[in-house]
Amino acid sequence: MSAVWQLASRSWVSAASLWGAMSDWACPAWTSGWSGWVHGRLGRTFYTLSMLLIVVLLRWALGKAADRRISDGASYRKVLRLLNYGAVTVVLVSLWRIWIGKFGSIGTFLGLVSAGIAIAMQDTIANLAGAMYVFWTRAFHVGDRISIGETTGDVIDTGLFQFTMVEVGKWVDADQSTGRMVTVPNSKVLKTPLYNYTRGFAFIWHEMPILVTFESNWRAAKEIALRAGQEASHGLSKEAASQMKRMTRRFNIKYGKLTPVVYTKVVDSGILLTLRFLTRPRQRRGMEEKVWEYVLDAFAHRVDIDFAYPTTRYYDNRREGKPETGGPQAPGFDESGFMDSRSGATDSDASPADGVRLDGPDSDSGAEASGTIDSGRDASSSS
Repeated sequence: MSAVWQLASRSWVSAASLWGAMSDWACPAWTSGWSGWVHGRLGRTFYTLSMLLIVVLLRWALGKAADRRISDGASYRKVLRLLNYGAVTVVLVSLWRIWIGKFGSIGTFLGLVSAGIAIAMQDTIANLAGAMYVFWTRAFHVGDRISIGETTGDVIDTGLFQFTMVEVGKWVDADQSTGRMVTVPNSKVLKTPLYNYTRGFAFIWHEMPILVTFESNWRAAKEIALRAGQEASHGLSKEAASQMKRMTRRFNIKYGKLTPVVYTKVVDSGILLTLRFLTRPRQRRGMEEKVWEYVLDAFAHRVDIDFAYPTTRYYDNRREGKPETGGPQAPGFDESGFMDSRSGATDSDASPADGVRLDGPDSDSGAEASGTIDSGRDASSSS
C-alpha cells in the first residue's frame, strides 16, 4: 500500500509541474491584441482537454495498480478515495495555472466563471459543499447507522458527491438489512435532518409493550417484565454509563436512569406494561426475542396472569343493568324497591290495594311461584 501511495504522490506532483509548464507555453507574450487573445483561448482550451485526458488515464492506471497490490477491502477503498482527491486537486491547480494568467486577477477569473458554473453545476457544487460539511462536522463515518429522509442504513462508502448505504428496515422488521444498496447525494445532508444511531453513544432506547388483562396480577407481571429486561441487557448498563460520561463532556445530554424500567398504564383492553431498556442498534431484534421468550416462559407458569388483546363485549341491559334502568331486580326487593315477602314481609304489611309477587326462580313451591296472593285473603283460604 505504501508503494502505491508513493507512486501516486510522485505522479500527481509530476502532472502538476507538467501543467504549469504547459500553461506558461500556452500564454506567450505575443498573445496581445484580439488575434493573440483568440489564439490564446484556443491554446488554453486544447491544453485543458489534454490535461483532463491525462489525469483520467493516470487515475485509471493507479487504480489498477492498487487493485493488484492491495487485498484488504478497507485499505483499497481508502487508496481510491485518496486518488480521487489527488486527481481533483491536480485538475484545479492545472486549470488555475492555464487560465488565471490571462485574466490577471482571481477576482476577474472567478467573476467570469462562477456565473455560468453556479447555474449549470449547482447540484455538483451542493454535493461538494455537503461533502465538506460531513468532513468538518463528522456527521457520520463509514460503519455508522444513520437515517436521512425516508432512508435508514449502514454507511459503507463516502465520496465527494455521494455516499452509499446498505438499506435496513422497510419491509424487514426490527431494522435488519434488506440487501439493497442506496446512493444518497451529499447535498441531502444540507436539506434533511440526519439521525445517527451510533455516533458518540453506541446505544438506543427500545420499548416493548406487554398487555395483560384487568383480572391478572399485574404487579407480578410487571416484576417478570423487569427481570426479563435485566437479563437481556445484562452488562450493557455499565458500558452505557461509561460512554455517557464521555458524551456529557461534548454534549448537554443527561439520562437519569440507564437500567431497564417498566411503566404501567391502563388502556381499553387491559393493563399495559411498557418495558424500556438499552440495546445496540444492530441487536434490537435479538434483544427483543430474548425478552419475549423470558416473558412467555414465566407467564406459562402463572395461573393469575393472562395476556390481553382487543375484544368486543356485548352488553344486555335486561340481564346486567340496574333495576332503575330495566335490569334484573335485586334479591329481596320487588319492582318498586320494597321488601319482598320472602325476605320477611307479612301479609299485614302489604297494602290492600297492592299485591305481592312470589314468582321467581328461587321459589320453593310451584303453586306459590305461579300464583298471586291478594292482600285481603288469607294464604290458607286459597286452597
